[in-house]
Amino acid sequence: MPILQNQDKIDDLTSKIKDLDEEIHRLMTQRARYRCRLNDLQAETRVLPPETLSIIFHYCNRSRKRLLSLGAVCSHWRDVAWSTPSLWTKCHLIFPWGCVLCWQAEALRLWFSNCPPCGLSLHLHFNGREENTEELYHRFEDDPLPDYVPDDDGIARLVLDGNHHKLRALKFNYLPMVWRTRFVSCLLSGKLSNLRALDIAQLTLSREERIKSENINFLTRLTLHSNHELLDSFPSEQLTSLEIRQVDSRSAFNLLLQLPQLRSFTCEREDLWELDPNPDLSQHEDIILPNLLELEWDFRDDPWSMVLLEHIRLPALKHLYWNAGLWSSTHHRRHLASLAREFFPCLPHLETFKSDADYIWMSDTNSAPFTFLAEGLRELSLLHAEDTALLSHHFQYIVHCLTVPLDQSEARRTTFPSLEKLVIGIDSFIFQVHSGSYVNSLLQIVQSRRRECQAEGARRSQLQVIRFSVVSAAEWAVLNSSFYDFQDSFREIEHGGVFVEVEKGNGDITSWSDFTPAIWGNI
Repeated sequence: MPILQNQDKIDDLTSKIKDLDEEIHRLMTQRARYRCRLNDLQAETRVLPPETLSIIFHYCNRSRKRLLSLGAVCSHWRDVAWSTPSLWTKCHLIFPWGCVLCWQAEALRLWFSNCPPCGLSLHLHFNGREENTEELYHRFEDDPLPDYVPDDDGIARLVLDGNHHKLRALKFNYLPMVWRTRFVSCLLSGKLSNLRALDIAQLTLSREERIKSENINFLTRLTLHSNHELLDSFPSEQLTSLEIRQVDSRSAFNLLLQLPQLRSFTCEREDLWELDPNPDLSQHEDIILPNLLELEWDFRDDPWSMVLLEHIRLPALKHLYWNAGLWSSTHHRRHLASLAREFFPCLPHLETFKSDADYIWMSDTNSAPFTFLAEGLRELSLLHAEDTALLSHHFQYIVHCLTVPLDQSEARRTTFPSLEKLVIGIDSFIFQVHSGSYVNSLLQIVQSRRRECQAEGARRSQLQVIRFSVVSAAEWAVLNSSFYDFQDSFREIEHGGVFVEVEKGNGDITSWSDFTPAIWGNI
């Protein structure tokens, strides 16, 4: 019989099938165990709300080259990444050493294909060999030897030829030659008509290359670096935000008056002694700029600043950055009375004030200029003053103004009852010397305002954020140990409901509680 003749083969195949069934059962059991462990690991990430995930994705978009690597954590994260339009509205790419990394063109195509109808805000940073890459290279720390291709015009064609209509905002730190021709052509031909914001450096246009308003009819925010005369080539009547770098005092002042429709104005002055003729202050009447909401004024010891203090009225101003730089401690007494008595009291709606000027915080007369700021102030920033020892000397007076009870204050304006954020710019030497008194004073502020906030009929809001601002990466190494020495005090501050944050010079902000001793020295 044929069956009997093949019995051995049948038995052999039956045995193999049985072995496979047992192996399949073992693998399925093992798979179930792995799936259970995976679900346990992903349980916490699955419940994160989309808003929290969006913040995580935004941060990693700026800090890591694998822009979507977090999407592999779980299906929930992938769904959020692909279904959140706001994640596709901004893209920041850095081209190190003048080269294009292999993954960047693909990432850019992905952003253009997924950006919502409102368009894409694109920031392109060309990091040349001559620049200090210390602060920028950390963004590539997951790939210390990145693959790159020679820089050609492929990215320029992708951005300006194929996707110019999708650009909502565009920022360059400078324009390589392969970009300039295409960019200027797009400006003059109207291909960038959807552009709302432009931030550009090292660009010059000839007199014939003037941009018509209909070619950029939606442009409202303009930032120019190193060549403020370029503004003459742009239609300025539609601008609501203007930022000018390296401009002389007279030009900055005239621009402020010539563009009364501005809602935001920032100027950074040239670090040169200026020989502009002095204006006749007696000929100036008060000028009201009712639309200005935000002003960053780069103070110099010049008459134009005096005209601003004494004759310009900004009734709607909400955000003020008074930058002094090298002039922070010189010639200040001449401006002290104007600041305290004429300028600050005329800013009733001010919510944010930042300054690196020593004299703003001085209390020689027990009435520092900053105490004349509006009582509705919500954010106060004591930035990196030139004379940090002087700032440390007056710090206790600042603490007094932030802790004195409302019912005991001689002037309600000195208590800032609405203050929610306090930013302190410190250098490494001063913090090492005075760190104990700094931290104890901050703890005193938190406890005092918390008690009064919890009292019946409280009129004072509780402080929500204390942020330390550090300019350079070198200061981090010195401050790390000092910060960690006061971990108990920081925990006590956070226990009082206040976030303690640390801001690096590149803009990254981290909660103090995220740090551990093992990584403090590697930041």
